[in-house]
Amino acid sequence: MVRIILFVIIFLFVSSCEGNKNYKVAYIIREKNLFFIKLTGKRELMSHNPQDIIKAKTYDDSLIIPIPSLKDGVVKGEDIPVKKGYYKYRGELVINNKILEVSLFYDNYDDKKLEPLSWNGRYKLVNK
Repeated sequence: MVRIILFVIIFLFVSSCEGNKNYKVAYIIREKNLFFIKLTGKRELMSHNPQDIIKAKTYDDSLIIPIPSLKDGVVKGEDIPVKKGYYKYRGELVINNKILEVSLFYDNYDDKKLEPLSWNGRYKLVNK
């Protein structure tokens, strides 16, 4: 009986992460002389009871990253501006021939650790 309960708990824990998915297209947004990259994906709602875990509802989410230019090359995380009160980025964005490689981390100075973004990965860059 204990094995069954343990199996169910592990199954629910592992399956609760299946709803998160990054879409493989990143959008270039231009506003005057400013450039932004918009990443989109699906995220799972937080569960507060066993019924929510089983339903596994999701929602569309996005992250907009301001970048200094749209040239091929590396954008260091430290060069990406963030709003006051938010953790700064570490890592990098690499743009190469309309392919974007995201490898960014939050610089969590409170806990003294780098936390990877759930948006890390490879994307095809397209104009919005």
